Amino acid sequence: MGLVGQPPAPVAFAEHRQVLGELIGRLSEINTHYTREENQLFPTSLDVLAGSEWIGVKEGEADIGFVWVQPDTQFCNNRSI
Repeated sequence: MGLVGQPPAPVAFAEHRQVLGELIGRLSEINTHYTREENQLFPTSLDVLAGSEWIGVKEGEADIGFVWVQPDTQFCNNRSI
């Protein structure tokens, strides 16, 4: 039987299982972080920050940087908030 039809070696399977367990743990941490932002941080910020303060928040994003998203330039141009 060729390589494709052979089951993985026990050592390789154990390593893959360990990596999968670590990945699941990281995904759980990301999910917890996201849930806290969506259910606690963002709703609280809506209650605490005035409309004009959101412009400063948006302008400060450039200092932090962006990951996997394109900045919304239209928001900064609309200062009637």
